[in-house]
Amino acid sequence: MRLRMELFVDDLEVSVAFYTGMLGFQVDRRSDGYAALRRGEVVLGFGPAADHPARQPPGQAKGAGVEIVLELDTAEEVSVLYDHCRSRLSTVEALQLRPWGLHDFRLFDPDGYYWRVTHAGPPPRGAVVRGTVSEVHNFGVFVRLDGDLPSDSTGTGFIRVPEVTWDHIDNVADVVHAGQRISAEVLDFDADRGQVQLSLKALQPDPLVAFAERVGEVLRGPVVKVAPFGVFVRVMPGIAGLVHGSVLPRMPAMGEVVTVRIAEVDRTRRQVRLEPAGEPGDE
Repeated sequence: MRLRMELFVDDLEVSVAFYTGMLGFQVDRRSDGYAALRRGEVVLGFGPAADHPARQPPGQAKGAGVEIVLELDTAEEVSVLYDHCRSRLSTVEALQLRPWGLHDFRLFDPDGYYWRVTHAGPPPRGAVVRGTVSEVHNFGVFVRLDGDLPSDSTGTGFIRVPEVTWDHIDNVADVVHAGQRISAEVLDFDADRGQVQLSLKALQPDPLVAFAERVGEVLRGPVVKVAPFGVFVRVMPGIAGLVHGSVLPRMPAMGEVVTVRIAEVDRTRRQVRLEPAGEPGDE
């Protein structure tokens, strides 16, 4: 963040003491009636308000209606500075933890300039966020996220097709649509794109957990994929298993409903092995 701003103040000594003592600025340059202070990439110039009466906003405070943002590198820096200011000032608003790891508090300087001290970190993995679906494509879903966002974020979330649902889907638009309000779990933050990687599936029950207890059961389902080594049969929403070609008396067609027995469920590899069976209830 780069911020260069000129502030017009009533008492230069009071302002310099406030910014160096409260907000951790260092005096960069000083001349008669003027001063330049720096904290990291933030540079403030101070001049006497009396020299620029036309530049002053109307109202009781010189900075009425003006909010200046000081963005710090870590949430810990914000917390330390908040404790420091709160113990010395009565104009400090409470420290808040907002969405996306955004820590901030606000205060007024002696001339009424309104400061927001903040740190915006990447959203933590596993956090649940809300947003509105903005675009649906065959490669994934874009979501406009709610809440205050860090400066390195576009405010956009993205859900890859495998993260939309546990079930196999041919058309993403059958599951979500533009304008839909959703909740999703944060998987990661793509700093290059300023984009939050999300999952809808993570908030849904994993169907394989209960299914693993059903080994030996006979079920019916459609063939959803035909491969050189066998066929995949969908036996329930979100679960398809492989019937290896070596145990098939014949190769069923795509979409054909077949009867299979659950032979093995490997939860670690998320694989289901099926075998041909008679009709459910047959001995």
